[in-house]
Amino acid sequence: LYYLWQFSHRPELHSYDVVVQSGSGTDWYVPADGQGLVRYVHSPAAHYQDAAIREDSPISRAFGLISRTLREPTLNFPSGFLANSDLTARRVRQYLNIDPEVVYPPVEIAELDPAAAPDEGYYLSLSRLTPGKSVEEIVRTFTHDLPEKRLVVAGDGPRRGATEVAAGETVDVVGYVPEERRR
Repeated sequence: LYYLWQFSHRPELHSYDVVVQSGSGTDWYVPADGQGLVRYVHSPAAHYQDAAIREDSPISRAFGLISRTLREPTLNFPSGFLANSDLTARRVRQYLNIDPEVVYPPVEIAELDPAAAPDEGYYLSLSRLTPGKSVEEIVRTFTHDLPEKRLVVAGDGPRRGATEVAAGETVDVVGYVPEERRR
């Protein structure tokens, strides 16, 4: 309801010919008459679908059903849908019954040299630490099922504390890493 309230009416956007939405909160925006709207999907709001059919908690199921019902009309607003990967496109087709065009995010790969990467025998998870990213599950897998492997978790977010708690001796949670160190 917060996003519905915040994003459905944004008069400061009405003067633009086209608005590109990016992020799940922004998809509540109702375009002005004649305005083009493109939704760039990073991940469909699958948790609403999942909560409505898979959760045991009546409150979670009700939240999922209400969210899905409120979100359904917003699927008619965009002139087109874009997905950031083939996986996201598959999920958009599965959850929303919409066939998006795939447009990969602009990542500067010319400056990256895999041969220059340190070979220290570790795996890397580089992600914002939020519930939908499942980083804690990765950490638990390395901690309990792959204790002979080393995992470095780079990233920050609201689930950092829980990620650190889940980490065993062979998992290092290093937090935010600047762009230069990522390379």
